[in-house]
Amino acid sequence: MKPQFVRSSVSSILKTMEKEKYKYVMNPSRDFIRNRCISFSDTIKCLICMSNRSLNSEIREYFLCKALASPTESAFIQQRGKLKENALQELFFQINQHIPCNKKFRGYKVFAVDGSVVDIPSLPGDSDSVVRTVSDEKVVYQYHLNALYDLCGKTYQDFIIQPASFKNETAAFCSMIDRHQSQDKSIYVVDRGYLSFNVMYHVLKKEQYILLRAKDLESPASMFHHVTPPDKKQFSMDITFNMTRNRSRKYLDHTESYKCIRSDMVFDGIPEGDRDTILPLSFRLVRVKLFDGTYENLVTNLPEEEFGYSALRKLYHMRWGIETSFRLLKHNLGLNYFHSKKREFILQEILARFITYNIAMMIAGCIKPVQHNTKYKYEISLSDACVTVRYYLLERIKNTEIVRELQRYVTPVRPGRSYKRNLRAGHVMPFNNRA
Repeated sequence: MKPQFVRSSVSSILKTMEKEKYKYVMNPSRDFIRNRCISFSDTIKCLICMSNRSLNSEIREYFLCKALASPTESAFIQQRGKLKENALQELFFQINQHIPCNKKFRGYKVFAVDGSVVDIPSLPGDSDSVVRTVSDEKVVYQYHLNALYDLCGKTYQDFIIQPASFKNETAAFCSMIDRHQSQDKSIYVVDRGYLSFNVMYHVLKKEQYILLRAKDLESPASMFHHVTPPDKKQFSMDITFNMTRNRSRKYLDHTESYKCIRSDMVFDGIPEGDRDTILPLSFRLVRVKLFDGTYENLVTNLPEEEFGYSALRKLYHMRWGIETSFRLLKHNLGLNYFHSKKREFILQEILARFITYNIAMMIAGCIKPVQHNTKYKYEISLSDACVTVRYYLLERIKNTEIVRELQRYVTPVRPGRSYKRNLRAGHVMPFNNRA
């Protein structure tokens, strides 16, 4: 696959959508029917190409690169206000469908599911996205992004955006798993915040595979604190829990075999009020030794003959790819910088950043860096690729130049290198003082 194919595919999808734009606009009888300088396609492309500057600067750069008359800020806002939310959603899924990635790990497609918080501008009356700090001295507004990420292809496959007050990561996970269509064997790698019987049920129902990190077995909050593990530092043991909504004594007294579902627990495998059904869930509980000498507990239904300790350790380590993708989204593609307070416009820009990210990773994945006789191997710098691909979409870089431009910015691969994670409070980037 070549970068030209990716860019031409995006343009082709947009042309098809423009022919059927009545599906994606608020008022099909009026919106985008006149021959204006801001067409349906240009409105969407401009949103995709935005970065961290003022709205006027973004508009000027896009239309001047296209050798078009630069419209006013007001005109552009009116045009983007005509778009339904499904316009950018359709473009996102169409791009993934037309440019699939077939990279696998040991014959399996590997996906990570995780969430990230995005700080958004304040808007009086918006109680859904309000979050109060621990001291209640400060109020911030946030959206919570839930994403399904292809770890081998480095692209987002699905997402659910929730206002902070309605954040529910496990429900979002189950929804994304249910609607994820894959003909290949798939592994979903997630952190311990997602560990629940309902999550495991949804994956097993799809006949797919999961790898979760679990809390320490001695923890009172662990679902395995009644399980007696082998007297080994590393072990793998098969466990079957029989799920039931019947909370009679004969089940409550055998917690090592039965899990009685509380009335406040969400479990979609057994209908509410059904006290007769017993649904078995089988999986492996594995304790593995990490590279730093510590131990982690993992829950999986992957076959032991294919995935031993080293394979599971490597597989879970791959999950960090979704964390670095959030960093690129926020800091390199400008997700922290919004150009409006309107919630529908903020959703547009979040969707646009997902699309831009996927296009950048697809194009960067086409290019192999030139290797020299040096200590380290090199790969394309993804942070620089985000900038380069944006100029490529603006047609400031030609098809004959894109490979050379991407190969100019490479970064060494240093296995085992790690840094302390510095946590800091988020904040909204102000609208003023932007170039």
